[in-house]
Amino acid sequence: MRMQPKGGETFVFPKMHEHQRVFATTKARFPLSLGGMGSGKSLALIMRTVCLLIDTPYFGNMAGNVGILGRDTLKNLKRTTMADFFEFCPPEFIKHFDKQDSFVDFNNGSRLYFVHFEVKNDFRSMNLGFAAFDQIEDIPESVWEEISIHRLRRTEGRIEGNSINFHTAFGVANPCSNWVSQIWQANELKLESKDSIECSKYDSDYLVVHSKVTDNAEHLPPDFILNMEKKYSKDKKKAQMFMNGEWGALEGSTYNWDNNLVLDENKIPAVDVDVVCMLDHGVTAPKALLWVALVPQANGRTKLHVFDELYEREMGVAEFVGLIDERLKWHALQRGLRTQREAPLRYVNDPAMAQAIEYTDKRRKITILDTYHQRTIERGFGMNFFSGCNDVITGIDKVNWLFDNLLVEINPKCTNFIREHKGLLNDPEHDGKPKKGQDDHCCTAFIYGISTMNFLLLFPKLMEEKTDAEKKIARFRQRARIKKVAHYEDLMRRMVG
Repeated sequence: MRMQPKGGETFVFPKMHEHQRVFATTKARFPLSLGGMGSGKSLALIMRTVCLLIDTPYFGNMAGNVGILGRDTLKNLKRTTMADFFEFCPPEFIKHFDKQDSFVDFNNGSRLYFVHFEVKNDFRSMNLGFAAFDQIEDIPESVWEEISIHRLRRTEGRIEGNSINFHTAFGVANPCSNWVSQIWQANELKLESKDSIECSKYDSDYLVVHSKVTDNAEHLPPDFILNMEKKYSKDKKKAQMFMNGEWGALEGSTYNWDNNLVLDENKIPAVDVDVVCMLDHGVTAPKALLWVALVPQANGRTKLHVFDELYEREMGVAEFVGLIDERLKWHALQRGLRTQREAPLRYVNDPAMAQAIEYTDKRRKITILDTYHQRTIERGFGMNFFSGCNDVITGIDKVNWLFDNLLVEINPKCTNFIREHKGLLNDPEHDGKPKKGQDDHCCTAFIYGISTMNFLLLFPKLMEEKTDAEKKIARFRQRARIKKVAHYEDLMRRMVG
C-alpha cells in the first residue's frame, strides 16, 4: 500500500503479518503488542510511529505532529530502538537528525524525540500527539501515567497548523507480570470473563494484540522456530509465552493455577453458609478485599468459594468502607438474608494494620484499624477484624495444596483474584519467594485469610504436612542434590534451626 505524505514522498508500507498490521493501524488509544521473541513486535512499533508522523488512511494527515519513542536505558535505546527506527523508516522522510538532542525532523514538519528513563525526565513542558514505548514492561508506571494522562494534548502541527485529531500512547512487551499486566491483562480478562457484567466493563482502548513467532516465519532463519519448538517441547507454558505471546510468568509460576478453578457462572452462597472476608490494605498500592464462603462438601471437606472482590487503587479508607457497606447490603439481598447487611464471621487483615500510624497528644497510638472502625461506626455497622499471619512461604504452600485438591472455586467476576494467582512469578534467587514489584494484593489477602483457618477441622482428610524445618531441609537437599541419608538428618536439622 502506498501513502502520500505532505512532503510529496511516497510511503510504501512494508510487508507485515496480520498482527503487526492490526497494531500499527488500530484506532485504539492505548494498544499493547504482546509478542513472542522474534514475532516482529519492533517493526509494528516503528510502523505505528511512522504512521503517526505522516499522512495515512488510518490516522489522517498528521503533518507537524510531535511524539516520543522511549526505552528504559540509553544503551538499549541506541542499540535496539533507534537502530530499528532508522532501519525501518524510509530515509527520504527525514529532513534532519539531531544527535545531540536526540530527535528527528520529518520533511512535513513532524518531530520524533528519542528518550530513555535511566534518569528522571521532566515531561511537564512536552506537548505531544503520541508516545511509543519499546519493552514497556521495563518502564516505570509513573512515566506511563504522566505521559498517557497529561502529555497527549497537541491539537495543531508544529509548522503548517494542521489539526492533530488523534492521540495515542502505546507499547510492545514480552510476557510479564507487573503494572503492565495490571492494566492490559486485567482488561483482557474482563473481555474473556464468563460473567456478562464483567465482560461489559472491557475497555476497547486498551487493546492487546498477541503476536506469535510463527506469524513472522517468513522473516526468520529456517531453523529459528524449529530450535524454539525443540527447546520448549516439554514446557507448554513457556511455549505459550515465548512463542505465542501469551501472558504468563517467565521464571515459573508461584501458584499451581488451574483454569478449572473458575466457575462457568457466578454462584451465590446459600443462606446458611459462613463467609470470611480477607483484606490487604494498600496505602499507596491497591486495596483488595475478598469474600470467601466456607461451603461444606459431602466428603467431609470444606470448599472455599471466592464469590466476590473489591479491588481499588488510590482510594481512601472512608470511600473504601463505603463500597464495602454497599456490597454487604447487596449480598444480603442476593442471598436472601433477613438482615440489612451480610455479616461475615470475621475480617482477616494484615497484622501491620495494628501498628501505629500516628499518636494523640496523650501518646495513644492510632492505627489503620482504628480508622476502619471509625468509618464503619459512622455508617452504622462494624467489622470484626482478626489479624492473619504474613508468613508468605507457608501461605503459598497452603494455597497450592488447596488448588491442587480443587478445594477452591472462584466466581468469574473475580478477575483480579484470577489474574494475580495465574500470573505471579517466583524469584529463584530468594528461595522461591515471589518477585518484588508484582501485583499480589488478592494473593496476599487470601494468604491472610487461610492462615486463620484450622486445616484439620476444615479439611479432615488433609494429608500430613511437613514442618517448616522439614520443608527447609527438603529445599536444601534439592538445591544441593543430596540424597536422603540417615546420618545427615540431624546435621541439616541443626543447620536450618
